[in-house]
Amino acid sequence: MPRRLNLLPFALCAGLVAVTAAAVPLLASVLPTPTPTQIRYTKSTTMDLPKVVQMFMHHAGSSSTTTTIAGERARIDNGDTSTITECDLQRMVHLDNKAKTYWVASFDDMMKQMQALMKQVQSQQSTSHPAPQGTPTKINGTGDIDFSVSEIPDDQTQNLFGMTAHHLVSTVTMTAKGTGDCPNFSMTIKSDQWWVPNQLPKACPLPRPPMPQQAAGGPPQGGGQPNPCMSKFGMQAQIKAHPANRFVLKEATTTTINGSQGAGAPGFTMHEDVTAYATTPYDATIFDI
Repeated sequence: MPRRLNLLPFALCAGLVAVTAAAVPLLASVLPTPTPTQIRYTKSTTMDLPKVVQMFMHHAGSSSTTTTIAGERARIDNGDTSTITECDLQRMVHLDNKAKTYWVASFDDMMKQMQALMKQVQSQQSTSHPAPQGTPTKINGTGDIDFSVSEIPDDQTQNLFGMTAHHLVSTVTMTAKGTGDCPNFSMTIKSDQWWVPNQLPKACPLPRPPMPQQAAGGPPQGGGQPNPCMSKFGMQAQIKAHPANRFVLKEATTTTINGSQGAGAPGFTMHEDVTAYATTPYDATIFDI
């Protein structure tokens, strides 16, 4: 006797599929759709110069730039000019907002131009400093160079734009001890920073030409011989653990030079401060020509 098919399981499955299919649009309309956003910040740069330098630099005041970042695009506004980086299109757009003109350069074209410029500079250097015939020019004296890096965070914090900013001091020192023609000086660059973990979207890598290789022993002197002013090179670093991917909101960098090569050279300080920082709804017109 043939068995009778039980249609109840099939009916239940069909009903479940139908209910699920009907519920998908309903869920899509109920669940919130993320609203695209962009980050915009304004950074001002000022210089604290010695009075003797200010006498010759009447326009060494402050400058300000506004950067807007969203997705694969970024825009930097500086006065009457703007630069838009379009990573999705692999190109950069330079805008003259006053004249209402623009030009576009692809990443490939920029790479070719930088490579051509590098070849031109290398060719000019070899032409202006040809290998001497006969007895090469000799540098009299010897020299050593010591390079040190120190980056120490501390427990200080402050609230900036609703974010908890952390503090650190970074110090870079280069000391050259030389005799004869070799330099004898020291230079210190000290940076006082307030930073937060970086929340900006990752920027696309811009084209960079390969740097020329430098032979060991420092740049050659006349005749291709190693430079005796760099006969020894020492380096030391003292860096405590901290997030490497950080965004600096306030920074004061002081540079000082001492010694025979910089005797009497006054120090100067550059301040870079973020004066506005906000997350706003995405505006596509900012990133278009």
